[in-house]
Amino acid sequence: SGLYALDKYIDDRDTVNESVLEAIRVNTPPGLFLDTMVMSRENIKLEGKSKDKESIAQFEHNLRESESLKKVFVSRITDENGHYSFYLDIDLKEEMPDGAEAGKK
Repeated sequence: SGLYALDKYIDDRDTVNESVLEAIRVNTPPGLFLDTMVMSRENIKLEGKSKDKESIAQFEHNLRESESLKKVFVSRITDENGHYSFYLDIDLKEEMPDGAEAGKK
């Protein structure tokens, strides 16, 4: 049916798996806030603020432990009058059509 075809079309163009967004949500420490999220098929760029550097480090560590993320890197931290702004880059794992990861058997 036309509705099924439309649903499949949308699913095929879905750039970020829901598990990736859930990994970001559950691994965000208290006191750390995300301002911007830019997503593509290959990566996610996050911009946020935190009360301390330790929360940023904890966030990076937590995300590195996630199965659905390939590479996590904090590219910049700046001190801005009592809070820290940060930029974090995430490379996503490639998935094959059947859900298996590319390069893994």
